[in-house]
Amino acid sequence: MHTDIKDGLSCNNACVHCIMAPAQQRMEAEGQQLDDSREEVERKIKNARKNGYTKIVLTGGEVTLRPDFVDLVEFAISQGLNVTIQTNARKLSEPALLDLLSNFSREKIDFVVAYHSDIPTVHDSITRREGSHAQTVEAIRSLRALRFEVNGKIVLSLANYSGLTAILTSLNTLGVRDVIVAFPHAEEFSADRFSEVVPRYALVTNPLHEAIEESRTKGMQILCETIPFCVMHDMDWPSNLDLHHIINELDPLITVISMPGQPELIDWRQSRKEIKSKAPQCASCLLDKLCEGPWMEYATHFGFSEFVPVDDFPLVERFVTRL
Repeated sequence: MHTDIKDGLSCNNACVHCIMAPAQQRMEAEGQQLDDSREEVERKIKNARKNGYTKIVLTGGEVTLRPDFVDLVEFAISQGLNVTIQTNARKLSEPALLDLLSNFSREKIDFVVAYHSDIPTVHDSITRREGSHAQTVEAIRSLRALRFEVNGKIVLSLANYSGLTAILTSLNTLGVRDVIVAFPHAEEFSADRFSEVVPRYALVTNPLHEAIEESRTKGMQILCETIPFCVMHDMDWPSNLDLHHIINELDPLITVISMPGQPELIDWRQSRKEIKSKAPQCASCLLDKLCEGPWMEYATHFGFSEFVPVDDFPLVERFVTRL
C-alpha cells in the first residue's frame, strides 16, 4: 500500500500540460502559501505510517526544490517507509544534492522522472524552461550511476506523441526500464490551451502501439494511463494502468491535497471515476466494467465518436486470458 504526499505547488518547470497550473496561479494571485510547512509534511508522513502504508510518493509541484527535501526523505525512512520521489529531476543534477541522497539505502528510495522528449528543444518547449532537458538527462545518468532505480513518466501532448518510440529508446539508453505513458489531464484548461496541448486518441494510437512493440524488444515495461481499450490495439491494453487499478486495486487512499482549505485524503479509486466520462454506447461494450473512459474534459471537447463498443467475443476471450 502506498500514498501520495503532495508538498505543494512550487515548481521550476511550467509544463504546458500541467493540471496544477490553474490552482497555482489562483493561489499566487491570492497571496497564498504554495507549499506545506515541514511540520505539515511530517504530519502527513506520520499519518501514512499510522494508517498502515508501507510506501509514500513524495511529489509536488517539485518536491526537490524544498530546502528540507533530504530531511523529509530521511524522516520518512525513519518512520519505516519506502519512498518514491516523483520529480522533473532538474535539481537532482546538482552534485551536492546527489551526494546527500547517496547516503540512503537503494532499497528505500526510487525515482519517477518526467521526461517528455528525447529532443532537447521539444522537451524544453513542453517544460517552457530552456536547458531543462540537459539537467533531467544529467540527473537520470547520475542517479543510475549511483544505482538508484529510476522509472520514467511521459505525458502525451501534441508536441511529443509522434516521437514516442524515440523517447522510450532514449530512456532505455539512460537505464530506465519501467515507464508510464499518461494521457494529459486538462481539467480547467482554457479552450485555446486545450487545443494547443491535447491530441485526439486517433492521433496517438499508432505511435503508442509502435512504441509498445519496440519497448518489448528492449525488455521495458510500459503502463498507459487513461487510454481506453477501444482506441488501443487489443494486444496493448494489458499495459493499461487504469485496468491494473480496477483489477488489483493498487491505489487505496492516496494523500493528494496539500493546499489550504481542502481535505487531506481522497479515495482515488472513487474520485478518478468522478472526473472521467463514459459514452452512452459504452454500456454495450463487453469490456465496459474494465474501462473507466477518458478524462471528462476530453469528452466535452471532442465528443464520443471515437469510442466504439467491443463486441468481439473471441477477442475479449484472448484479452482476458492474457490478464
